[in-house]
Amino acid sequence: MELELPVDQTIKNLLDSKLNAIEDFGKDQKLSHLIRTYNRLILDYINKRGSIYFVHTRKYL
Repeated sequence: MELELPVDQTIKNLLDSKLNAIEDFGKDQKLSHLIRTYNRLILDYINKRGSIYFVHTRKYL
C-alpha cells in the first residue's frame, strides 16, 4: 500500500527539487484563474465528446 502525500506537500517537494520547468502559477491570481478556466473548458469538451483520451498540442492536424 502506497502512502499518498497531500497535494500541497507534493507540490512543495517538486518546487524544492529545484526543477526549473516547474512554476507555481497559484501565486499569480489572474494567471491561476485563466489556467483553471481553460482547464474546465478542456474537461467539458472531453466529457461532452465522451473521450477517454485527449492530446493537447500547439501543432494543428
